[in-house]
Amino acid sequence: MDSKVSHSRTATSRPCDSDTYRLLPTELLEQILTEAWVSSMSPEERKKFVKTISRASKTWAATLARVCSRDVYIIEEELQFPKRIETDYSSFQLRRSLTRQLPLPSFALTTYGSFTQFERLRKRAMKDLLSTFRGLPYAPNLSKLSVEYFSQGTSSCSIIAFDVRVIRMEVEYNFVPDTPSWLLDELGLTGRGRLSKSSHTPWEIPDLDHISTSDSDASAFGDILRLCPHLEMPTTKTFGINLRILSSSDYVPQHSSIVHGPVSFPKFLGWISENDLKQHRNGCIPEGICGKSLGLVLDNPIYSRGRSQDLTNMIRNVGVFTQRSGSS
Repeated sequence: MDSKVSHSRTATSRPCDSDTYRLLPTELLEQILTEAWVSSMSPEERKKFVKTISRASKTWAATLARVCSRDVYIIEEELQFPKRIETDYSSFQLRRSLTRQLPLPSFALTTYGSFTQFERLRKRAMKDLLSTFRGLPYAPNLSKLSVEYFSQGTSSCSIIAFDVRVIRMEVEYNFVPDTPSWLLDELGLTGRGRLSKSSHTPWEIPDLDHISTSDSDASAFGDILRLCPHLEMPTTKTFGINLRILSSSDYVPQHSSIVHGPVSFPKFLGWISENDLKQHRNGCIPEGICGKSLGLVLDNPIYSRGRSQDLTNMIRNVGVFTQRSGSS
């Protein structure tokens, strides 16, 4: 995970109305607006930037709309993505980066320069990145997920950013008769959506993440917990989930872990026989599911040492994680 600290500069002055600016080639205008859009800005500055540019001309407004569709910034406190991810697939076609902007946590307002506080902020960033990624629909061009923390109420807005690489994959899952049927829905493998949360029920299924490693050694899951201390493994059981990556958009560092997103356009590969299901009393379970999904790459540079690996036709070990009680 990469991080950077910067200070934003307000870029909200009204564009010049001269013919020189109005007659800029579209490609050059788009490049200029892209560089300005992805520069460090607080949410308030970003709103002013959009408002100012949109007033320049229809061409400028249309060009900025394309730029904003490629590099998306989310400033709302809560994120909501469609449960039926296929219905809104087209709205994610252009996205190559997604950044969530959040207020700097109170513990880091004055002392984020110290190593201890910065490490605490990094752990908080991993939690926010995973919560943003969870349920994110497949996007054919998405390659980066970021979270930016900004300080409020100061003349100079400091922004601390953490980036994680996103890969696109074609995946195939295979299951056994005792794989819990509800788990497939909760992990986003069936396309049916997760069970709705309600404050009126005496219990509810917590948010779950499934993370894969290339190592069969159980200690690999310990490395994940060190990178993401807000997670825990309720059990070391694999739940009978086997994962094979059919293809990937990019190589990944050796020994890295991958947080897997929901499967888009799932195709069911047969069904487990009724006799086996009755023996395990486990509802209707497919033999396998294939489709497209996103992966969040968690690199441990101590072990990868710059080496990379091709994921094509790789079988990976899957662990199911939940958020640790009381994590912050």
